[in-house]
Amino acid sequence: MGVVRLGEVIKVIVVILFMRILERFVKNYTPYLGRLVLRIEKEPDYKSTKKGFLNKVHLDLKTFKLVTRLIPKLDDRGWVADPEKVVLIEKYTGGIVKEKIEVDNENDSGYTKKYIFLTKNKKYVGDLFKGWWYYENQMMVVDERPGGISVKYKDKKIDGYYIRTDTENLSVKIGDRIFDEKYRPSQSDFKKKEWDEWNKKFTKFYNKSKDWKKRRLKKVGIVLFMPYNKRGFRKIKTNEEAKYTAIKIYDFIIKNEHDKK
Repeated sequence: MGVVRLGEVIKVIVVILFMRILERFVKNYTPYLGRLVLRIEKEPDYKSTKKGFLNKVHLDLKTFKLVTRLIPKLDDRGWVADPEKVVLIEKYTGGIVKEKIEVDNENDSGYTKKYIFLTKNKKYVGDLFKGWWYYENQMMVVDERPGGISVKYKDKKIDGYYIRTDTENLSVKIGDRIFDEKYRPSQSDFKKKEWDEWNKKFTKFYNKSKDWKKRRLKKVGIVLFMPYNKRGFRKIKTNEEAKYTAIKIYDFIIKNEHDKK
């Protein structure tokens, strides 16, 4: 019995030592300063002053995840942003970072200082995490639709526009098609492999549908199963057309998301 318990103790000690070593070498992937700790959690995607926020998932075993969390450094007004990362965000994303005060019952002062990410025209884009995401993914803000569309860069050149909503994530670039809400596709406009893939999805849903759903599918057709950046007659030839198309697609998606609520 003693040998068994000793073995269990040794295993626990080894795990703890491994966790402490890993904590020391893991990089801080967040835009805040603080202390990294290793945790085993089922749902790590939450933010808390005392329990911190997700830094990185190191091992995902479905039933639980091995993650590092950042316990944020606090000053007398709240979380402390990493000044070097704020500089990078403002230098490369075309946006600015401003302080924001929020009610926080976990904090002794009753509030927490956080940060928001804005366009230079002071339009809201997101929080500091969003600003850091823009930097890490080589994105720049788009004033016309700051919360949903960004410019994608590659090798310091525009590589298209990225659309992000609650239901969709897609890019629009030169070579795609100018979006047309009323577009009805023809098989001859596309490669056989593309068309067969969309037609397979359409047929599957059509055969399973009944009543009004089936009537709607028959009326609208295969276009419902095509990517938005393929729905149009003319191809995008310039970055200006790509931006115009991204805005049209974004507004169409938002309108339909709103109508479904």
